Amino acid sequence: MKVKRKYTNKKRKILWGYILFCLCLLLPNCHFESIQTARPSIDLFQEDTIEYLWLPSDSDKNHPQFLAKETFAVFEKGKLGGKPNPNHKLWIRIRKPQKVAFSQPVLFLEIALEKMKVFEGNELIYTFSETDYVFPHIIPLSADKEGFIYIEFDGIYRGFLGIDRSAWILEHQDAYHHMFIQNFFRICLGPVLVFLSLLFFGMYFLNRSLKMNLFFSAFLMSCAWIEITNGFIAYFWQNQSQLVSTIQYVNYALCPLMLLLFLAQVFPPFFGSLFRLISCIHVVLYIVYFLRNDSDPVSFLNIEEDFSLWLVPEAIIVIYSSIYVIFRKQKHLTLISVGIIIFIFTGIHDVLVDLEILPYRLSLIHLGLWIGVVAFAYFVFKQYFQMIQSMDQMNQLLIQKNKDLERLIAIDRDLDLAHTLQESLLAKREIKESLIHIKSFNQALHSVGGDYFDFTQDSMGNWGIIICDVAGHGISSAFVAAMTKMAFSATAPYMQFPQKVLHSMNRNLTGKVSGLFITSSYLYFDLEAKLLSFSNAGHPEFYLIRNTESEIREVRAKGKPLGLFNDLSYQENKLELLSGDRIFLYTDGLLDLVHPDEGSFEESKLKSILWQNRELPLDQFESKMLEEIKRYTIAMGEPEDDISFLMIEVT
Repeated sequence: MKVKRKYTNKKRKILWGYILFCLCLLLPNCHFESIQTARPSIDLFQEDTIEYLWLPSDSDKNHPQFLAKETFAVFEKGKLGGKPNPNHKLWIRIRKPQKVAFSQPVLFLEIALEKMKVFEGNELIYTFSETDYVFPHIIPLSADKEGFIYIEFDGIYRGFLGIDRSAWILEHQDAYHHMFIQNFFRICLGPVLVFLSLLFFGMYFLNRSLKMNLFFSAFLMSCAWIEITNGFIAYFWQNQSQLVSTIQYVNYALCPLMLLLFLAQVFPPFFGSLFRLISCIHVVLYIVYFLRNDSDPVSFLNIEEDFSLWLVPEAIIVIYSSIYVIFRKQKHLTLISVGIIIFIFTGIHDVLVDLEILPYRLSLIHLGLWIGVVAFAYFVFKQYFQMIQSMDQMNQLLIQKNKDLERLIAIDRDLDLAHTLQESLLAKREIKESLIHIKSFNQALHSVGGDYFDFTQDSMGNWGIIICDVAGHGISSAFVAAMTKMAFSATAPYMQFPQKVLHSMNRNLTGKVSGLFITSSYLYFDLEAKLLSFSNAGHPEFYLIRNTESEIREVRAKGKPLGLFNDLSYQENKLELLSGDRIFLYTDGLLDLVHPDEGSFEESKLKSILWQNRELPLDQFESKMLEEIKRYTIAMGEPEDDISFLMIEVT
């Protein structure tokens, strides 16, 4: 455990080190209050001589040549616009710098809302007629120090009209340099986000059950489009400004939506359901605000302003959920929760700057996005690698299971072969002659078993019949049963003497059966003399069914099981036979059958079945017995031991 904890702490240190590196890298570049250059530049937001004038939109004085006599008001320092005045245009008048000499001056406006015309004196030098454009304008000026710059603003955005963020008069090459530096990390971040998005999209296709990867990929792609269509790039796409603006504002709605859907896959079930509900409301409200927009053309800025009212409770719910997860000590979600909180707070900071509640000095949203993406990506990668590790472990387990299965198949194949071989060891299922009729049945508990029976005939046409039951069941018992078969085969010369048969078998088996033992009954039928000779080695009694008697006779003989002790002697008994006599031998597995409703298949049950069906032909007699065995077997599910029986009829 200590090694694992050290390894985890090392990974955390690397991650936080990476985040601090991003902070150190980005923070110095987030301050855009002034332009560091040796060439002259004038920050118009620091000037206190910028003037403005509101004129009715239908006024015939909307041209600089008529504005000289109008009374302009002076902007407060740090302000170059304001709330739109309905049906009015905003005119801004800037006196050209007289104390600073420029070789190729330009007017740099970071954000100018919305439509505008720029005049140098009475000459129109720049026109822009698109709405929703929130990207820079670089307007060349003459090097003449005299006169004014007039800017006419008009638009359909309800929130602001004029110049926002920053405005400069500076050298032409400094304007591009400033714009590039200002958007440098957004330019770098965009391709990184695209790469990560495609990476996680590919991870989703590797395992489509992990929708987390799909939504995270969509979130990253949405952020990438926002970052790629930044000020520097958008300026060069100014002739496609409507397309660029549309991409920006659509992704402003998609980005939080994809984040919600991603969090729904990551957070606990309650919050997952909550985020999915918020996502549905998010989509519905955006559509409602879009349809309610009555401006022509559609103003995405107005839609964004209205929709921002809904984003505030969204952000609060997500922040609350993240804090709850942190305080609930769900360690696997702590990092992603911290990333969410930082990302949302930097987004709130950006909104407050737009609303002019906070001054525009630090643009933290991109820094928050960096941290959020690092935290989210770390979480997703960790989940993915854990899945890969789990799959590797599962693969190793499957390989091992496959090997085990192959071994089991080989064992099963061997057992099938052993079953076939054991079947060949057993005597024929039926022997029918003029003086005797024999029927047999065997059912092993497994593929092979320890029950064994055999019939052998001497030259006089008499029969020796043996039934054996090896202790236990399965492969070991089957192996001992095979040894018993060999021991019985060696007794052929004196098969008419049951005592000698069992004595010989015991001598050959003792010490060779690894602690197991064998019960056995051997019967010798002298069919001419109608005489039965038999000996027993610890086996259950057999039954004599004689129609001239009123009940079944139990025939017993004493004797110890085979394979336990050397030099055991066995008692030999004789019994006169009559035509029509039936003898039933069995192994004790038959009496182990249990019916859940009727109880065990005890001796009284067996004797009852034998007696009630005594007059049936032997084939039907066997069928009745098999029906009862099958009924008990189905009821109990699986027998507890091997089952065998022999039925012999003297004709």
